Amino acid sequence: MARLTGKAGAATIGGSAVVLSGWEFETTSTNIETTAAGDVATDRVHIRLDWTATIRMLLSTTPPYNVHTDLVGTEVAIVLKVLSSDTNGIVADTGLITSARIVHNHDAASELEVTCVSSDGSATAVYDETPAS
Repeated sequence: MARLTGKAGAATIGGSAVVLSGWEFETTSTNIETTAAGDVATDRVHIRLDWTATIRMLLSTTPPYNVHTDLVGTEVAIVLKVLSSDTNGIVADTGLITSARIVHNHDAASELEVTCVSSDGSATAVYDETPAS
C-alpha cells in the first residue's frame, strides 16, 4: 500500500519512507467524434472518465536506494494531500501502478517517479475539497 502526502510531508511505499518531491493528478475524458458530413464544426460525445496520478519522490543518496520498481503492476490505495497535516487527502482512490521511473539529474537530487491509473472501475476519484485537520 502507498501512502502519499503533500507539502512538508513524506511518502511510505512498501513500508519504506521516502521524501515526497511532488505529485500531479489529472482527470481525463474519453470522447468519440459524432460529426456528420456537412457539419460546420466537430461534434463530440463523452463516453468515459479516467484519471492518472504521478508521484515524485526523492531517492536516498546511500544504499539501499529503495527504488520500489517491484510495485509496477500492483494495485494500491492512494491518498494525495495538499498539506501533510490534512486529515483526509484532497484525492483518494485505488489505482494500478503502471510505471516507476528513476530520474537522475547531473547536479540535483535523484527522484523516483511513479505513475498510477484508475483501477477500481469507478474512474472517478473521491475528492475532498475541505480535507483540513
